[in-house]
Amino acid sequence: MLGIVLPCILSFILFAVMPLPSAATEAEAFRKPREYPAAHIPDPEPAASVERENLNRRDVRIPKGFPAAQKENNPDQGSPGENQEMLDPWQAATLKNNLGNKLEDEGDLKGAEQAYQEAIDIAPDSPLAYSNLGNLYSKKGDIAQAVALYKKALRLDPTATFAHINLGNAYYELNDWTHAIKEYKIALVLDPESLVAHNNLGDAYIKKGLPNHALRHLKKAVEMDPGFAAAHDNLGDAYRAKGEFDEAAAAYERAQQLRPAYGPYYLKLARLLHARGEADKARTFFRKGIDLLSMPSDRQAAFQEYHKLFGRVSKS
Repeated sequence: MLGIVLPCILSFILFAVMPLPSAATEAEAFRKPREYPAAHIPDPEPAASVERENLNRRDVRIPKGFPAAQKENNPDQGSPGENQEMLDPWQAATLKNNLGNKLEDEGDLKGAEQAYQEAIDIAPDSPLAYSNLGNLYSKKGDIAQAVALYKKALRLDPTATFAHINLGNAYYELNDWTHAIKEYKIALVLDPESLVAHNNLGDAYIKKGLPNHALRHLKKAVEMDPGFAAAHDNLGDAYRAKGEFDEAAAAYERAQQLRPAYGPYYLKLARLLHARGEADKARTFFRKGIDLLSMPSDRQAAFQEYHKLFGRVSKS
């Protein structure tokens, strides 16, 4: 399970050697998170309409934040096109990246792809546009092309935390937990306060069958952002994998409380309650979860599962 987030100023310091963190390294004190303009921070929780996606692994789209990027919102400075000749290539590419972000958020994936490609044409040495374009290909299901674009971004800047996270997400989609874990760990070497990397790494450790490793990172994620529902949901998965059902139920309940309109959280809590023998409570949560599902195929699958667990239910 997953989701995608935090903007950062890209560094150009190349590491000759990039060792993976040991347990001791990851356990060291975390540094203070960087401060970012609130305008560039997307909603931490995906919309309920994308509930078929893995909400626990969020792609990271980061405008580079050049001062010139503010011109697109400043009527006194004209439109980005009118000022294009006044900008250096990196600044002009930033405007295209920001435009791509806007179009992608509006659902215009074709327009966003064109904007990201134009950013690459303007500044072919910018890792940001390659990573953003990779996110689009990942959304379209072309994971191989997404991986190639993320790797291109990292050849340009091996310290681009967001590209390591997105590459890890792509490997996750391919069920390649080993390489996903590797990329998330590198991201944490570069930014130990990355909420996304902690959450995603914990999720991948669960899939790898290492719930103890997962717990350390997921506990850190919910400590960093107690309102991050997906991290609580993953934490529940880790506890359940360890057989600690009371803790798992508490984590699932917290996820459901934080995102009360998201049906799959109710279903997951219901399954755990049913396994614990709390049939009445499980039935209530399962019915609520079914009511909140928006995709017909998901509702049909949930009805079939309900029938297996509790008997028939009217599809009213």
